[in-house]
Amino acid sequence: MGLIGLGAFYLTACGGSSSDSGGGGCGTASTCGGDVVGTWQVSSSCVAVDASAMMGNMSCPGATTSTSGAKITGTITYAADKTFISNLTTSGTMVVTLPASCLTQQGVTVTCGQLQQVLNGMANSTFSSATCTASGGGCACSVALKPVTSTETGTYSTSGGVLTQTGTSGTPDDSDYCVQGSKLSVSTGSSSSAMSSGVSGLVVFTKN
Repeated sequence: MGLIGLGAFYLTACGGSSSDSGGGGCGTASTCGGDVVGTWQVSSSCVAVDASAMMGNMSCPGATTSTSGAKITGTITYAADKTFISNLTTSGTMVVTLPASCLTQQGVTVTCGQLQQVLNGMANSTFSSATCTASGGGCACSVALKPVTSTETGTYSTSGGVLTQTGTSGTPDDSDYCVQGSKLSVSTGSSSSAMSSGVSGLVVFTKN
């Protein structure tokens, strides 16, 4: 297996277990509820991206990903007729850590510099660039994710501090939420239709 083949292997390995799965460390929205009608602009976000959903299945035992550098921007509008439309963009950085055992495949061993070169040559619609440095005997590669914009429409309902949104997939998604003055806090799960698929954490909006 040459360097290009190894690059493909490592790119697939980027779908390893995420240390930020579930938005750990981001906190959650309280369930105070409130009136969500209006247009809301994202003012801050603390989210984790499901790397396995974007970059394939795990191929190298021991490889991990961290997506704490990801963020959400954009707007979402909740209408009085119980419909919504969102236009949200997910972007940021994913760090892929590969142990030394992952750097040798079929007798071929690559350096972090060679791995970086290969990954940059394979940049696609998912990521724009990669920087790899030595870490713990292996390599840590910082991968710049290309911004992904998702426009979603559907219906919503609120009850007991829970916001239920049903988008184009037809599957209802529940999120804890709280409206305090002009601020809306939403805890989004990994399948949230309105907050972009594969994203979890806490998103705070300001009313326009």
